[in-house]
Amino acid sequence: MATKYKRTQSPLPTAMCCRRVSGISGKSDSDVTGEEVGNCSRCWQGGYNRRMELTTSITALKGVGSASATRLKKLGITTVADLLHHFPRRYEDYSRVVSIQDARPGTITVKGEITRMQSHKTRRGKTLTKALIDDGTGAIQAVWFNQPYVERSLPKRTPVYVAGELAFSYNQYALQSPTVERVSAFPRNAARIVPIYPVTEGITSKQIRYWLGQVLPAKLDDPIPESVRETYDLMDKTGAVANMHFPRSMEDADRARYRLAFEELYILFLALRDIKCEVDNQEATPVTFDREAIRALVADLPFSLTGSQRKSAWRIIQDMQREHPMNRLLQGDVGSGKTVVAAIAAAVVANNRLQTAFLAPTAILAGQHEQTLRDILAPLGVEVALVTGANRRKERGDIIQRLRANQISVVVGTHALLEDDVTFSGLGLVIIDEQHRFGVDQRKRLQEKASNAPHVLSMTATPIPRSLALTVYGELDISFLADMPPGRKSVKTFVTTNADWVYRQLQTLLDSGGKIYVVCPLIEESDTHGIKSVQQEARTLQQYLPEARIISLNGRMKPGEKAETMQRFADGEADILVATTVVEVGVDVADATAIVVEGAERFGLATLHQLRGRVGRNTSRAFCYLKPTDGFGARQRLQLMEQHNDGRLLAEKDLELRGAGEIYGERQHGALDMRLARLSDAALINTARQAAADTPESDMGPVLKELVNNKKNQKHLN
Repeated sequence: MATKYKRTQSPLPTAMCCRRVSGISGKSDSDVTGEEVGNCSRCWQGGYNRRMELTTSITALKGVGSASATRLKKLGITTVADLLHHFPRRYEDYSRVVSIQDARPGTITVKGEITRMQSHKTRRGKTLTKALIDDGTGAIQAVWFNQPYVERSLPKRTPVYVAGELAFSYNQYALQSPTVERVSAFPRNAARIVPIYPVTEGITSKQIRYWLGQVLPAKLDDPIPESVRETYDLMDKTGAVANMHFPRSMEDADRARYRLAFEELYILFLALRDIKCEVDNQEATPVTFDREAIRALVADLPFSLTGSQRKSAWRIIQDMQREHPMNRLLQGDVGSGKTVVAAIAAAVVANNRLQTAFLAPTAILAGQHEQTLRDILAPLGVEVALVTGANRRKERGDIIQRLRANQISVVVGTHALLEDDVTFSGLGLVIIDEQHRFGVDQRKRLQEKASNAPHVLSMTATPIPRSLALTVYGELDISFLADMPPGRKSVKTFVTTNADWVYRQLQTLLDSGGKIYVVCPLIEESDTHGIKSVQQEARTLQQYLPEARIISLNGRMKPGEKAETMQRFADGEADILVATTVVEVGVDVADATAIVVEGAERFGLATLHQLRGRVGRNTSRAFCYLKPTDGFGARQRLQLMEQHNDGRLLAEKDLELRGAGEIYGERQHGALDMRLARLSDAALINTARQAAADTPESDMGPVLKELVNNKKNQKHLN
């Protein structure tokens, strides 16, 4: 059910329109709405400027020189529109103006005159500036530390607002480094709810408020149709932006944030709707399903399929029987059996004399998938080949010839599959493992090797919360492998800072023939908050476990070096592999029985869950040791790993605690351009999604259509 607010109108902050201030219109505060801005001849402090377009350079504003413009660019502000959409990160409430005689310790605003001011040096050479403010009911002192310019800049014997923290200092109560502003019809820094902005060196919130004062109120085109605003009781765009910056109450700020967050999600869901329609309008080659052949294939497997594997495979087969391309994402934890489901899909395609291209991010994974697919598909006589940068010229040429002649049904490879000389007789299915590791251009190049649009199956081990399934991956149909293969035991997890205890546990595991991963956040030694590096930890382990054979791996190694190191570990030439998170996507090592994660608080729960999936690949009990360097807060979050083995649940928890940007990276979250919408706000997501679904094309104006097209391009680039 949609969240409702009381008023449909979006009144501007008090005194923002000169008609209200001067009484020209005779309207009350709540009568002056966003739609009316700019219709009067004079607006607050110049306010809405008909000649100032949203594309106007920020340097057109008073007080923005070349140095300020350079600093503002770091904040993503180069135009008036950028400034208007640079929203506060929080607010300080100085709206309650009290008389000095009624002042109590805490955050307050008083209105009075500065009657006396003086500065002197302290014994430590700092400048201490004191001022006496009088409002007729009493006097109160204000103090500023090491701000010598204050004495020259503050007006004396002029009505001012003074806002700050009243606290005990120098044997008396005084306002500590308060903000002082001349009394006016529309104060920006005191006597109101004051916005506090994200800033950079050389830029202050006070400056941003001053510059906003030159452009607000700005009359903005509203992309959301009026019918949608009425249905969901939303502010208009002009009023929402004004109230984000200068709200009259926190209720108005909340209403403004809700409206603008709704807009972000609403536009996204309209874009996703269009993308799905475009896919549905493409022509693909439908496959026929040979039920008996696939049943025989499944019966020959040395293990039983899980319920979710059967369900996912059936949905994929149903998708591929249609005349438009499948666009499905298969999500499952490491070891949940995604490759087996992909093999079933490839078998169905091969039975239709069509080909499958299987794209993997590393040569190690490509080789692993090729062997698994070859073993599974051999009973059907399906030919499987491997294409990587390691192929010799003659071998590569032979594979390419056989692909063109349709003598190879499944080809597995790395980026080498994308090269121009790799062509197909009839490409029907594209499978992309860890799809987020490939750019859209790379995925598109592979798909363009088909005469008709191929069916596309993407796979990921990254746990996906429902809200991200609707947004980040909203253009895809998603299947989840929720259960693990029979006999697989959950990994026992410990959160501990007791290094000696962990090393003793590792020695016991090594004595019983186990292999161990140790993951560090850094490659080289650093003094960053005491975080251990791969180099440092490898030396420490050798001291504690002198008989252990230890090797190191990191993302800076060349692909060949990484592959060789991982293979040495898998072949039993080493007992412990010390690495960065490059092992998150690595070769299966069946007898790996433990993983240690140093600086564990630096990783999201979803990433830690993926790392934990590197061990416990057989029926033996496996262990995960998480070693935080931070305090109690980090330990509390990590303890969720001790309590839960459900990757999606952990991802949901992490989304609530840390936000999508920190967990999934700015490349995914940033591409959605979510300034205000929180991807943990399920209620708002569902409301905006329903609103988009109910919006007919005829209700979409040119501004909305342009924003939707821009969002589609962002999604395609993600």
